[in-house]
Amino acid sequence: MDSPNTATEREIKLRIDGRDDYRRLAGVLPVPRRWGMQLNAYLDTPDSLLRNVRTSLRVRITPDHARLTMKSPWSAGFLDGSVVVTPAGFEPVTGHAHPDPRAVSWERDSSGAFVHRETEVQIDRALAIRWICDPSLATPWLFEGFEGLRDQTGDGGLRLVCWSLTRRAICDVPEGLTIELDETVFPDGFRDFEVELEHPDSERALKVIMEYAAGAGISLHHQEFSKHARARAHAGRLDWVIPSGASTDAQPPLFMEPAPTGMFNGCR
Repeated sequence: MDSPNTATEREIKLRIDGRDDYRRLAGVLPVPRRWGMQLNAYLDTPDSLLRNVRTSLRVRITPDHARLTMKSPWSAGFLDGSVVVTPAGFEPVTGHAHPDPRAVSWERDSSGAFVHRETEVQIDRALAIRWICDPSLATPWLFEGFEGLRDQTGDGGLRLVCWSLTRRAICDVPEGLTIELDETVFPDGFRDFEVELEHPDSERALKVIMEYAAGAGISLHHQEFSKHARARAHAGRLDWVIPSGASTDAQPPLFMEPAPTGMFNGCR
């Protein structure tokens, strides 16, 4: 029986060609309902036991709360990696860092949405910070829905394998969908831009966001890799930052400027 914290996540992820196109897309979107600043820290055992069973374990910390998330496949064919199905109208993107060669394919539907089992629970923020500062203290299996992790991880403990820091604008559009506009920094300093939508009707969600992209005069590209996979690919020496203050505040040295709140439709 599934945990009450477990559901199917069906998520459209589209890559934006840099800051200029990010700003053009923002210019046709409504003013965000809210902003988010989130440190995404990914845990695994030293010998990648979770990765080997196609499971992603994430601790997300924002300025005011934290969440523990586990993603795993409903069926074979999912891992942080490359695409099984490339929907019509999208081409694979070349020239970007590729995840670990052991990576297997994501499971996707006909729209290109990532489809997987997601188990998520809010946890104490101070506890989450302790876990990422010393992952050997992490005990995610004590939370409902995460009990099976104990058998998967064994006695070797957990470690922080990669991270990313994302500033997110959360925009509710008149079509009844929520469009999330992301700017993400990775440990090697690489920065990318992405739009995300979670909705059971992924074909409709894709159609809506492509209409906004057309209105902005930009092209969007099917995202080949999850943030987890991109964080692995962009390993580096930068230190992560615990988000603090307001989500729109600068977070030096990774975000040196406050959020560009005035670039959305109706702000000018």
